[in-house]
Amino acid sequence: QTVLRDHLEGSALAQAFSWIGMALALSPAIGLALGSLLVAADGYAGVQAGLLLIAALLMLGCVTGLRESRPAQIAPVALRPLLRQLLGDRWIWSQALLVMAFNVAMYSWYALGPFVFARLHWPASWFGASGAVLALGSALGAWANGRLLRAGVPALTRIRIAASLVLAGGVLAALLRGQPVIVMAMLPVVAGFGLAIPNVLGQALRGYAHCLGSAGALFGLLYYLLIGAAMAVVGALQMLAPSIIACALLALWLLRPRSALA
Repeated sequence: QTVLRDHLEGSALAQAFSWIGMALALSPAIGLALGSLLVAADGYAGVQAGLLLIAALLMLGCVTGLRESRPAQIAPVALRPLLRQLLGDRWIWSQALLVMAFNVAMYSWYALGPFVFARLHWPASWFGASGAVLALGSALGAWANGRLLRAGVPALTRIRIAASLVLAGGVLAALLRGQPVIVMAMLPVVAGFGLAIPNVLGQALRGYAHCLGSAGALFGLLYYLLIGAAMAVVGALQMLAPSIIACALLALWLLRPRSALA
């Protein structure tokens, strides 16, 4: 995100995030399938070993091949004053909560889906196959974002459409509870994620052009702490549909006409 922000801004940045979203659309299918194989081979330890290997390869690639992207005219900033500024910024909080809401809506399936399948005595391989549905939803969301962007639809409107899709998915999950086709409820949820996140990330740091790298790092820390706290609540409650609906309603509330966003 920081590298892109160092080179692009405005609609060009949103378009770049959209293209990346389309590339990442394959990740749920690959991740769930690979995870199922690693679990079958060596359980939890196999998954952790796989993640460690991937992280090591990515770190090696960054060290050897990633060039510095920060423009020469931008000087490093002190983190403590910047952190105080971010924490006092209503816009940043609204963006962080939006990122949290859309991520938690999608991650709820990763966290609760296996238990849903286990309670209904469905084969574990079915959960791995659900990655194909998630990949399709992510691709549809990224494609819709590109089309709406080219049509000149404002970012706020695109995010509202995304929140409505997530809400529809949550309601559908409630209606399909206990049926094998419940995974189809995640299609609009993931499509909403793919539509919203590029737009939220593309505009989140609009007032921090002088320190995008540092601000981006602190912004990421903020929304990941929020995601972690929310996922702890989702895990404790063990309720898929209400979790998704709550995330959608939070997003829609943040996007109301008289909020910090509008």
